Amino acid sequence: MVNSKLAGFTLVELIVVILLVSIVSVYASSRYFGASSVDSHLIESELLSSLRLTQLRAMHRNGFCGRWLVEANQAAHVSPSKSSNVCVSSIRDSGVENDTLDSSFVDAGLNGTVLSLTTNNATNYIDFNSLGRPAQCTTSSCQLRWTVSSGASGLICINTEGGIYAC
Repeated sequence: MVNSKLAGFTLVELIVVILLVSIVSVYASSRYFGASSVDSHLIESELLSSLRLTQLRAMHRNGFCGRWLVEANQAAHVSPSKSSNVCVSSIRDSGVENDTLDSSFVDAGLNGTVLSLTTNNATNYIDFNSLGRPAQCTTSSCQLRWTVSSGASGLICINTEGGIYAC
């Protein structure tokens, strides 16, 4: 019998190579689909939820302010102060009364996010009426731009009928 040695890889060598390739691919994929994409998706979801909550509150609570305000990379639903029935036009610091800011407060500045609101009359707020329609977006849709510090950005549109969606 002729003793012939077959050339090839052993099972241990194959397992080590597959393990190394999988570790490198997991590391590389986390660079492309890492925290920045998660952050941008979370910011977009948070802003959409806050806008829709303000719209729903305006539809269900007549006589109250249905204003969603953007100021200094923060966004919040604001309610009238107890002393008057006028909408608040600025987000104040932590010393604010409990009836002005509520659970729809979005502090995007903590995540390095820049918010900018584009309305027809250049205000930094959107007032929803009892039908859920924005007062500042009567002739064309309003846009809310956001940019995360990593470079990811997005756009939220509010059409004239009150539809709120990522565009």
